[in-house]
Amino acid sequence: MAKTKNTSAFKNIFTLKNKNIIIFGGTGKIGISFSKILTSYGANLFLLDLKKPKSRLYKNVNFIKCDVSNKDEINAKLSQIIKKYKKIDTMIYNVYSKPNNYYQNFF
Repeated sequence: MAKTKNTSAFKNIFTLKNKNIIIFGGTGKIGISFSKILTSYGANLFLLDLKKPKSRLYKNVNFIKCDVSNKDEINAKLSQIIKKYKKIDTMIYNVYSKPNNYYQNFF
């Protein structure tokens, strides 16, 4: 199979320009990968998580500190986003729990 050298043709038919996307649990490895891809198509992102990402955020990415296990806090943050940006187009639930000893050495 031949590799495509130019992906700009695809970018011309698929756009997320002016779309507001929320990623719950957005500052981990997967969330940051989502950020890179979604912003490359023009999305405005809101990463809701407890910890600010260690890596630099991409253009059009907003970090919002939020305990995504707390329903009231989530509702408050969503209300703030809607009040300021008028709409939410998509939400991605990218949260996973870490059991006790999650970071414990395997051996």
